[in-house]
Amino acid sequence: MSHKITTWFCCAACLTGCALTSRSEAIRVRYFTLEDAAAARSPASPEPHVELRLGRVEASDYLSEEIAFRNGRHELEYYEEQRWTEKPQEYLRRALARSLFQERGVTRAFSGLALTLDVELVEFEELRGPVPKVRLQAIASLHDEKRSVFEQTFVVERPIAAARANQPDHTEATAEALADALHAAVASMSDRVLASLGPSPLVSATTRSSATQP
Repeated sequence: MSHKITTWFCCAACLTGCALTSRSEAIRVRYFTLEDAAAARSPASPEPHVELRLGRVEASDYLSEEIAFRNGRHELEYYEEQRWTEKPQEYLRRALARSLFQERGVTRAFSGLALTLDVELVEFEELRGPVPKVRLQAIASLHDEKRSVFEQTFVVERPIAAARANQPDHTEATAEALADALHAAVASMSDRVLASLGPSPLVSATTRSSATQP
C-alpha cells in the first residue's frame, strides 16, 4: 500500500512539473505601429482667417493596444501576441493634426473664438471572412459652445492583400490595410472640416473695421 502511494505521488509530481514547465514558456509579443498612416503631402499655404481647435479624440472602450479582429458580426477577439505600440486614437489624433494644421494650413487655436473638432473612433479592426478586410468607423463633430456645425460618421473598409490574408502570420498586412483606412478617413474628415470652416468672427470684424477706415 505504501509503495502504491509513493508511486502515485511521484506521478503527480511529474505531471505538475510538466505543467509548470509548459506555463513558463515566454510569449513573444510583437508590436506594430501606424505612424506612416498619413502620407506626407506638400505643406499647404495657410488658409486665410481659418482657425480650428482639435478637441477630444477618443475611442470605444474595447479599442486598446491589443489588435482586435471579428469572426462575425457580434464576435470580437484579440490577437494574443500582437499589439499596437499605442492606443489607436493616438494615431488618429496625430494624423488629424498633421493633416489639418501642417498639410492644409489651418491655424491651430488653443483659446478664443474657434470651432472645435471632436472625434470618436468606434471601430478599428480586422474582419475575417471569405474576403478578409479591415474596417474603421469614426464619428466627427464640429461645433462651438452653442451649436453643432455638423456631426458625421465616416466608414472606411480596405481589403487585406489577398496573397497574405490567409497566411498564419498576416498581421503586417492587416496593419498596412488599417494604415490605409486611417489615412483615407483622416483625409475625408479634413476635407469635410475645411469645407465647413468660415472666417473667424473676430478676424472678420477686424477686417471690416479696417476696410471702412480712410
